[in-house]
Amino acid sequence: MRWQVILAVVVLGIPAVGRGQTLAERVPGDAVLYVGWQGSEGMGAGFDKSHLKAVLDSSNLPQMFNDVVPRVIARVGQENPEVGQLLQLVSGLGAPMWRHPTAFYVGGVDFKAAGGPRPKAALMCNAGKEAEGLLKQIDAVAMQLVGSPFPVRTFRQGDLVVISVGYEAEAGAVVAPGEVAKSLVGNVQFKQAVGQVNKEPVVIGYVDVEGLLKQVGQGVELQGGAEAAANWAKVVGALGVEGLKRIVWTGGFDGADWSTQCFVAAPGPRSGLLTMIDNKPVSDEMLKAIPKTAAWMMIGRFDLGKFASELRTAAGKVDPQAQQGFDMAMGVAQMALVMNVQKDLFEPIGDQWALYSDPGNAGRGFVGVTLVNRLNKPDEAQKALGKLELFIDNTVNGQLARQKMRVSFEQTKVGDTNIHYVQLPLVAPSWAIKNGNLYAALYPQTVAAATAQGTGSGSILDSGEFVALRKRLGGEKATGMSYTDLPRSVEQGYQLWLMGSQLAVGMADLFGIKTPPMVIPPLPRLKEHLSPAASFSWTDEAGWHMKSLSPFPGAQLLGSEGGVIGAAAVLPVVGLFRLKQHRQAPAAPVEMGR
Repeated sequence: MRWQVILAVVVLGIPAVGRGQTLAERVPGDAVLYVGWQGSEGMGAGFDKSHLKAVLDSSNLPQMFNDVVPRVIARVGQENPEVGQLLQLVSGLGAPMWRHPTAFYVGGVDFKAAGGPRPKAALMCNAGKEAEGLLKQIDAVAMQLVGSPFPVRTFRQGDLVVISVGYEAEAGAVVAPGEVAKSLVGNVQFKQAVGQVNKEPVVIGYVDVEGLLKQVGQGVELQGGAEAAANWAKVVGALGVEGLKRIVWTGGFDGADWSTQCFVAAPGPRSGLLTMIDNKPVSDEMLKAIPKTAAWMMIGRFDLGKFASELRTAAGKVDPQAQQGFDMAMGVAQMALVMNVQKDLFEPIGDQWALYSDPGNAGRGFVGVTLVNRLNKPDEAQKALGKLELFIDNTVNGQLARQKMRVSFEQTKVGDTNIHYVQLPLVAPSWAIKNGNLYAALYPQTVAAATAQGTGSGSILDSGEFVALRKRLGGEKATGMSYTDLPRSVEQGYQLWLMGSQLAVGMADLFGIKTPPMVIPPLPRLKEHLSPAASFSWTDEAGWHMKSLSPFPGAQLLGSEGGVIGAAAVLPVVGLFRLKQHRQAPAAPVEMGR
């Protein structure tokens, strides 16, 4: 099954971040998935003036990708020729595709094809002077796919190099110049969707959810017959996802910053679970619960009671017995908790939720994160949480009795706030209710500091940086938001950056591959190009919208809560922006369809 491995490598090797609707005029108009990347050598003046370029210029990340990585691949090839050959293949394909405009699309499945269902997809690159060399590399890949159950073709049209799957002819895989009406650019729904986001992005992603659901329905009918197709349609209708039409995401430069935008076309009126996005803006009362000194926070709306109700209704539309099963489960929970879960627990809890970290209250790191809920009925929520606490106490201690151990739920008073907590090794999960808010954290000290909010230096609404970003991104009526004060939260994350980067270069040096002494820039240099990052989302009649801003791609992950994940996710992406041409010996030419 070697062809399956090679095919997976080709698909997974597509750039994860990928100006304009790159090559969309060459993509068939019925594509259900499309990703376009302008190329690292074609990002223009936006990149030249960006924080991203400044960070790269003060780091050795480009050297790592241009020099160290090729030598690592060569060393791997010495130890394991087959793996080394595979890595060289990925590098040979990925490098030119990273540098030049590249697009990948999925055209769905041809269920009427001879021999059975046939997936249709293509990867194309406007490779310029590298076109012939890239074609040879792709030809070598295609030769490994001989024996696949559907056609695999490679061809070149001028500087455009293409590998397609499932198409018998070039004309089906790529729209000819001058026939824009047949392409995505000529697709009315695509144009409407991209009109809601950045007009000149560096990377764009698009999903025709409506077309994808139709394809799935056809597949279900083919495999299970008319009854299965009817059941699928019933599920889609019950959940309300048939109202989900298209999704488009873009990333690009906004001055010196990096901007991402997303639009989910889900026109009203919405039904089923899709009504969960019909939310009011986050209230000032919720924002006042977040300290001005918070280094990181996120707020969103999620109505537990509404979700349970919609889920029950959807279950009934699909199968009355499923609804009965749902009711039975809720009945069991009611007997165990001695309360009506929907009425006594879910409804008193509000739909506004927040997570934040304030180094001044609980130090830096994820263990200092505080959860806040703006309650609908504080008194009823207090009673319900007490019953939930009693249930957990009885259940857990019933199991621990055999080991002669016990978990104790305790209470302590700090000022006028009653804090509930349970002592466990390492953490002491705690909660309290004050001023209409539920506060929860891993330690009573954190809850005590959170409930004192309002008596100190003010809330996030008093932060000039947050207010400025909210105005810049149009988030005054946002239903969801996040904010990271990178200049204040990067210190601890930077240490994890250092360890993560040193792990890579240290391993390479152990095997005799010389690496630069410093991969990432010193912290003072990095701080020169850090500013707060934020995102805001809202819903209107057209659907769901999101806008975000950060110094460079993924920078918001580099706060202390991002940690190692941030370093692992961001460093490779940032470094690739400066990947230069790395020439390898061309693969032997193969005869493929041209």
